[in-house]
Amino acid sequence: SVGAVQVRPRRLLVLGGSLVLAFLLALILAFLVENADIRIRSWSDLEDRLGFKVLGVLPVIAREGKHNNPEDMRNRDFYMHLNPSSGVAESYRTLRTNLLFMGTDRPLHTLLVTSAAPSEGKSTVAINTAVSMAASGKKILLVEADMRRPRLAKSFHLEDDRGLSTWLAVGGKGDEHIQSSSVPGVDLLVCGPIPPNPAELLHSKRFEAVLAEMKENYDTVIFDSPPVLPV
Repeated sequence: SVGAVQVRPRRLLVLGGSLVLAFLLALILAFLVENADIRIRSWSDLEDRLGFKVLGVLPVIAREGKHNNPEDMRNRDFYMHLNPSSGVAESYRTLRTNLLFMGTDRPLHTLLVTSAAPSEGKSTVAINTAVSMAASGKKILLVEADMRRPRLAKSFHLEDDRGLSTWLAVGGKGDEHIQSSSVPGVDLLVCGPIPPNPAELLHSKRFEAVLAEMKENYDTVIFDSPPVLPV
């Protein structure tokens, strides 16, 4: 007698096909999960997703007191000046070096520092960037262009009765509105009296003349700008 031969199911073929199919489905699922996750986890994600060059990664300066404590805010604003050997200071020096390398073909006369939303540290970044660039021997002008929430006069212990708003409103020469700071090489053009129409002042013809005078008298002009989303 002839023994029976099993034709179906072909167990080895089914098992092998199932393993291959499961592997392909796992790859497809992993690809979908990876591309569906739009969170920014590192600076390399910024370069990959947005196509912009990351100039530096700045550590968060820990708060020492209550939120919006003026003295704590001043310590963070002047962190590099007060702690020149810290890791934070080294990060700002790296940022300065990368900025200077960007300006090898075309000198970096103006730099605008902004953020997406308020209270994200743009003023602190602008101040410490100005300090780091002045430390390399450059003459820096820090301009407070955020005319809705100014605070640089308080941080630097300067008068707030004159500044960018008075220069744009009444004219005159820059030395009538610009003030020296306690940081060597850094001068300040604070907001001055808060105007009712900051956008109109910054888009005026007089601002173009003011900017030309700034660039003529300083190596680099750094603007502390309003946040981009609310304004």
